[in-house]
Amino acid sequence: MKLFFLKNKTVVLATTVLLLITFGEYVSDKIWGDGDGILTNHNIHKYIFSVQIVIVYFLFYKLINRFYILFFRDKISASSILQKGGRIFFLLIIICSCFLILEITSRYFFPSAGAFDRLYPVENARKPFPYIMFKGAVNTMTGFGNETYNEQGYRGSYPKIPKDINEFRIIFMGGSAVWEGEPSIPKLLEQEFQKNNFTNVRVYNFGVVSSVSSMELAAIVNEVSNLAPDLVILYDGANDITSPLKYDPRPGYPFNFLVYENNPFLMKNYPALSLFVYKSNLVRLIVGKYFTEKFGKISKLKRNVGYGSDRWRNEISEIYFANLEKAKTICTAYGCEFFTFFQPMVYFKKNLSKEEKEFSAAHKKDQEHCLLLRNNILKKINIVRTDSTGFYFKDFSNAYDDASQQVFKDDVHTLQEAKPIIAKNIFNELIAKINFKK
Repeated sequence: MKLFFLKNKTVVLATTVLLLITFGEYVSDKIWGDGDGILTNHNIHKYIFSVQIVIVYFLFYKLINRFYILFFRDKISASSILQKGGRIFFLLIIICSCFLILEITSRYFFPSAGAFDRLYPVENARKPFPYIMFKGAVNTMTGFGNETYNEQGYRGSYPKIPKDINEFRIIFMGGSAVWEGEPSIPKLLEQEFQKNNFTNVRVYNFGVVSSVSSMELAAIVNEVSNLAPDLVILYDGANDITSPLKYDPRPGYPFNFLVYENNPFLMKNYPALSLFVYKSNLVRLIVGKYFTEKFGKISKLKRNVGYGSDRWRNEISEIYFANLEKAKTICTAYGCEFFTFFQPMVYFKKNLSKEEKEFSAAHKKDQEHCLLLRNNILKKINIVRTDSTGFYFKDFSNAYDDASQQVFKDDVHTLQEAKPIIAKNIFNELIAKINFKK
């Protein structure tokens, strides 16, 4: 075969021309173009590509013709071709039938939502929404009894405009630690105000599952600022720390941004075969990691951001700090107070219960990462900071240090009986710093 290509002058000439024009375009663009290896000026690449296609088809034709001469011509009869073809066809039917049976079985016994759906679930808690990425799907079930998301995708009531002249309005923002609970931390905080005769205080739960501070900043700009808040509270930090570690590795990005970024409709090189195979439940179960890498390009993203490095962690803390500064400035411009509580995690708790010790031991790398990030963030922000613009920051990462019993269900979510502690502590901090009128 090798001698055939070397002896055939037309094949040698065609191959040489193909290599020369390909190399010539690449070098020319590197010198005079934009450096991507393709000459885009005056449609030059289209003409070059047309010539390349003609040459490739010619070489393909010569290759197929040579295979026919070597293996088939004058060597097998028409009847033997039909006989062998029938066996191959029968074998293909058996293979396809077995695959079909396994596919049906996997869908019935091992239903899989897909590699991406498992890692980056949407469901009704993360309905895509302009600017802030996502929030709850309007009028769908929250998962807490018969409660549904309100008309804007949050739990509980939504602030009315115009606001009652006597109402002191608090917008309470954060991730799932704010969102969850029966009652949730924002509701418990409102109850604290009510018990202490601050009957005009209303606390609205703007918690969004998986929300990071960049999303909360966007929500303050695009939504919260229109609702005449008197105080905006951020109870966050955990998602900013853990999302780049577990999901989209880029600091400050929503946890599932890479899914939308790699939308097939936006892809230049459409992965048709991979997407076709992705339809199979069986294949998703067996090689799910392949699809997350193929479609999400996670390894490339990690390399680009220096995943796991000190530089990467420093960028995470810088973005978090900058978001708080911007949120404070915006709230000040709209005449409202601003308060941030850096939330606790199981990795920060001193007296761990048996269950918490087991969880932490099983997530040593996560623990190390979270502790390093906490130190970075607290170095950038004084543990208690107050200034004339109405910016307050309180480190609540050690809020459960005195508790030896189990508090955390996982890395950040707590048992219901632990939530009143946070609500009470937040209430005490607010009363000490802000002048509430009864």
